[in-house]
Amino acid sequence: MSDSAGFKRTKLLLIVVLIFYLFTVLWFTVLCRRPGEQKIQLELFWSYRLWFSGNWGFGWEILGNIAMFGPFGFMVGELLCERPVRRIGAAFALTVVSGFLFSGLIEGLQYVLCRGLFEWDDFVSNTLGAALGFGAWRLLRQKLPPSLREKSFLAIHLAFAVVCLGVLLFYRYP
Repeated sequence: MSDSAGFKRTKLLLIVVLIFYLFTVLWFTVLCRRPGEQKIQLELFWSYRLWFSGNWGFGWEILGNIAMFGPFGFMVGELLCERPVRRIGAAFALTVVSGFLFSGLIEGLQYVLCRGLFEWDDFVSNTLGAALGFGAWRLLRQKLPPSLREKSFLAIHLAFAVVCLGVLLFYRYP
């Protein structure tokens, strides 16, 4: 098989896993939740203040949001920086903006469908997660030898898919 065919197959797998991931995040944050009432919290960093004052419940929620968006930054960063090589700064900015917009979609749906709390802190946490995911992708891209890079990224994408499948199969919203 030619290098070009392997590249196209890897890119197609990345796109499929990214779509599966996006659906899983929407399912987890919006679709699986029971309808309630419209809730909104417009005070920026209110949950961070509670976390830093000792409320670890909010801390785990913030860390969970950051972790949930790490794969977003990793996969979008990889898609944006494939051949031809694009400028890393522009790819990083586009990844962060995309993470912010995807977070906005989630928060907007939660508000409109009455399935969660619309809050600015989630925008911050999710966008930070996307930025850190991009940073992790960039670091691995720089540190891994080219001979290991494709197989390592393939394994990471498959791990993201397995986690998504586990969430879809086993998570039940309380």
